[in-house]
Parts: sequence; C-alpha cells; structure tokens
Amino acid sequence: PDWLLPLVEQVRASLGVPFNAILLRLYMDGADEIAWHTDGRTFLGERPTIGSLSLGATASFQLRRMRNRDLLLADGDLLVMHSPTQRHWHHRVP
Repeated sequence: PDWLLPLVEQVRASLGVPFNAILLRLYMDGADEIAWHTDGRTFLGERPTIGSLSLGATASFQLRRMRNRDLLLADGDLLVMHSPTQRHWHHRVP
C-alpha cells in the first residue's frame, strides 16, 4: 500500500538493496508463530535479501544450522538476511 512506501524506501536506501516483495505479519498474542522455514521462493530471485522489521512487542527470532541461534527483536529492530542465509539457515518465530 502507498502508506508503506516511505518506510520501504527508507530501509532500501539505508541498506542499498532493492526489495521486490513485502510480507506483513500480525502476531495477535504469544500463541502466534511461524514454523521453521527458508525464504527460498524463486520469485525472490537467486540472491534475495530479506528485511524483517519488528514493531510492537519483543519476539524471539530463531536461526538453526549446526546449532541454534536465538535473537531477541524489539520494537523498531530491523533484521536483514542476505542471500547465504536462505541457503544455510532455517528461521522461525516461535
């Protein structure tokens, strides 16, 4: 939507990478989650950069490869996953 474009442009400019898709996900309460996955969709291109902007309550963002990695994302935090992330790591919000 048009109201989101200034935010997308600000993130794009600060990272120096274009984005070709936006996913907004609302977590209603502590029972909402996204299961382990990668963002390896072909429409994202061969080397996608994924930006994840957290708004509202702090959430745990987990990565797993040979060992688990857990990041706490707070209001206003921007997580950026460059293309190798999708080839070597799964991620989720438990």
